[in-house]
Amino acid sequence: MARSAGAGESLLQVKVGASLVPTLAQSFALTAALIFVVFLFVFRSPRARLLAMIPSLFAILATFLGMRLFGASLNVATILIATTVLGTTENDQIHFFHHLHEREGAPLDEALLHALRVSGRAIVFATLINAAGSWPSRSPAFRRCRQFGLVTSAAFMLALIADFTALPRTVDDGPPLSPEG
Repeated sequence: MARSAGAGESLLQVKVGASLVPTLAQSFALTAALIFVVFLFVFRSPRARLLAMIPSLFAILATFLGMRLFGASLNVATILIATTVLGTTENDQIHFFHHLHEREGAPLDEALLHALRVSGRAIVFATLINAAGSWPSRSPAFRRCRQFGLVTSAAFMLALIADFTALPRTVDDGPPLSPEG
């Protein structure tokens, strides 16, 4: 009897997952579009808008690549990771670029140091809090929640690494960023 209940539960999860994946993909697209619209108001520079999304997109792509390499399943819990990470980590990029522009006209090294000095600690602590808050419980009854928490925590840490490696490097690779473009 227990065996058939497990098979029925598995079939139900597959069916629910198949119907939710398109909805969750639309949710991710909507989240990305809303963030980009907000960036239209925050950053007048098209280049800055695109650069600000690099750490979050890197974290999401690296997370899903890691899931693929380690054989993790794409299910209702793990598909939510992309929207969660994108929506949460974009705050870091907004703060970084905002403080970078506070030193407009200053040498790039000075502007980067200022942005990192003012927003760097807050970015680190906010990311650590988000990762710890997502960390999975030990309860075996919530396997999907545990998987979601573990993968989301890893994605937050990947975004943090990209915040301090990709953002300064992208700013350094081109002409000075100005709010006007």
